[in-house]
Amino acid sequence: MSPNLIKFDSILHATDFSADSERAFIHALKAAVDEHANLFILHVGDPNDDSDHWESFPNVRAVLERWGLLDKGSDRRAVYQKLGVQVEKVAAEGESVSRAVVGYLDVHAVDLLVLATHSRHGLPHWFRRSIAEPIARHVNVPVLFVPHQARGFVSSVDGRVSLRRVLVPIDHEPNPVWGPPFAEATLHAFGVTEAEITLLHVGSADNVPDAGFSGAGLSGAGFSGAGLSGAGLSGAAHWNWKHVTRPGKPVDEILAYANEFDVDLIVMITEGHHGFWDALRGSTTEQVLRHAACPILMVPNL
Repeated sequence: MSPNLIKFDSILHATDFSADSERAFIHALKAAVDEHANLFILHVGDPNDDSDHWESFPNVRAVLERWGLLDKGSDRRAVYQKLGVQVEKVAAEGESVSRAVVGYLDVHAVDLLVLATHSRHGLPHWFRRSIAEPIARHVNVPVLFVPHQARGFVSSVDGRVSLRRVLVPIDHEPNPVWGPPFAEATLHAFGVTEAEITLLHVGSADNVPDAGFSGAGLSGAGFSGAGLSGAGLSGAAHWNWKHVTRPGKPVDEILAYANEFDVDLIVMITEGHHGFWDALRGSTTEQVLRHAACPILMVPNL
């Protein structure tokens, strides 16, 4: 896959109708609007519950009207006709959201999964050890997590995006090459054309990994490489690239940097298909997710 071809044309948001999921939905909808993407909203209900869940689904048109993107009282067809967004709400029966997500992804091609996290555990409450393995065998797409404690970067009131600082931790493993392009792709997906992207290596300054990137100001500092352009995905985009090396423990330094510089998004590369969800149970990635004050995009090592 070429970095310049990264685009989120199809977005899946799995919801449990909680307030946390509502905040994640806002991010999924905003990305769908700016990308003119297909948005799928999935909820898994109790097969023994005869109540109608459809009224509990996020009201897409109400949000878009509040943002001033649709006229009040717009027909449901206006979401696609005016904004180019195809919305599909899916109510699945079962007791496992994870199996529903896996089943949906087996049939539908999705470019981005958007999830909320709950409580202090860092993961959605339905990602428990017993059901994480099925997802580990099937899910191999980027996941945007909106932690319950995160401030988020999309306003639910007017849809404004406050995504100005992106942090990309890099190391020799996993391969850091996809960090920069996915940072760019995410900025583009949310309509951002000017931002600061920091590549952070926690370790020795003499052992900085090659991120395969030749952006402005990064060559000659351990970040030189070929294959990725520093111009961004859009000709109008302007990224201020920074590289930072800090000694210490990865989790501590990633969180410290994010807090010190009011980072709006952290992009983390995981080990890929076999280790993706394992990385969310006790590793650096899971610990950062548990404590981060901003959303995190987790990207499997492609």
